[in-house]
Amino acid sequence: MREEILRRYFEEKLPAAELLKDLETSKNADSATVSEIQIEDMEDTFPVLPGMLIRLCDDVLNVHLPAWFLELIGFALMASDRFEWDGDEYEVMANVIADWSCPQINFPLTTDNVRRFKKWFAGTEAYPERPQPTEPAHPGSTRRLASIRIKTD
Repeated sequence: MREEILRRYFEEKLPAAELLKDLETSKNADSATVSEIQIEDMEDTFPVLPGMLIRLCDDVLNVHLPAWFLELIGFALMASDRFEWDGDEYEVMANVIADWSCPQINFPLTTDNVRRFKKWFAGTEAYPERPQPTEPAHPGSTRRLASIRIKTD
């Protein structure tokens, strides 16, 4: 995945089909829990706005992008030093991007959840409280690792 391609998509200079082509070759699964995501950094910084993420949701809902690609995009945004969103007004974006990057934890990447993400970005529905673990994790815990993603060049 090339950050510049995602940026051009966000700027509406590139259709979802071109973003899809770029994303298709970026993930290498090493095992059931470990995967490498190839990400080429862009040179400049770029502010991510809620409308850009709403467009992603629309393209998933209109079947231009598979929902599971939001996982790659979420990870790429979180791993990036170039994509930026900051401030209290972007708290929902930060939460949802984190949710996308690891959908096994809170919100699976289903059509119903993509509709919810869109409402959260638009501010028409409040982002829900995350469930708290019922017991703290400790060395003897029976909890298992959900996934590990590694950014590679």
